[in-house]
Amino acid sequence: MIWLCTKLYILLGYIICFSERKEKDMKFKNLALFYVQLILDGKCTYSDVPKRLKSYVKQVAIDLGVWEDIEGNTQEHPATPSNAD
Repeated sequence: MIWLCTKLYILLGYIICFSERKEKDMKFKNLALFYVQLILDGKCTYSDVPKRLKSYVKQVAIDLGVWEDIEGNTQEHPATPSNAD
C-alpha cells in the first residue's frame, strides 16, 4: 500500500512539473522538500526525481545539509513491496 502511495506522489510530482501556474517556484520548492524526504526515507532515489525538479531537490538538500547523504548513496534500490515499510 505504501509503495502505491509513493508511486502516486511521484506521478503527482510529474503532473505539477508540467502544469503552468502562478507561484511555480514555490510549488517546486515544496515538492522538492517532499522528494528529499522520500529519498532520505529510501522510498525513491535521486534518479526518480523529474528532470525539472532535480535542481530544486539538490538546492533543498544542500540547504538542509543532506546532499552528501543523497549524492553518496550509490545504492539504487527503489522501494518495492518487499522493502517498503
